[in-house]
Amino acid sequence: MTNRRPSPCGAQKAARYLHDQFPALRLLVSCDTVEEASVIPWPGMERCVLRLRERCGYVDPAVGLRLADALGQGGIEAPLGSDCRSSKADLFSWVAPTVSLGLPVRGSHTASGRVSLRALEHAVAILSATPELI
Repeated sequence: MTNRRPSPCGAQKAARYLHDQFPALRLLVSCDTVEEASVIPWPGMERCVLRLRERCGYVDPAVGLRLADALGQGGIEAPLGSDCRSSKADLFSWVAPTVSLGLPVRGSHTASGRVSLRALEHAVAILSATPELI
């Protein structure tokens, strides 16, 4: 078994598909796993982080800031952060406003990765509240 990462070409195809099939799309949420060493500041293992920056580029920071503020007003804390790694979120930002949500996992991208139940509950709370706020 090879440990291959998805190519940017695959993400670009997915972005084109979303654009063509869902022209009224109002928001895209890219949610993937993050390691402690890659996110600054680290929110801990029990909370997700809204990433405004990934590697050397921004992920639609105005959308992330507005969402974090709206979530906070609704009683859901959404820590903001920057990720040293890069996901493919920036490849989707031309399709619709895009937010990048990082789920803290020990051993991210491994078969033995571990996530806390509280982190999953936090992700569900953020994802469930987001459509009502947009």
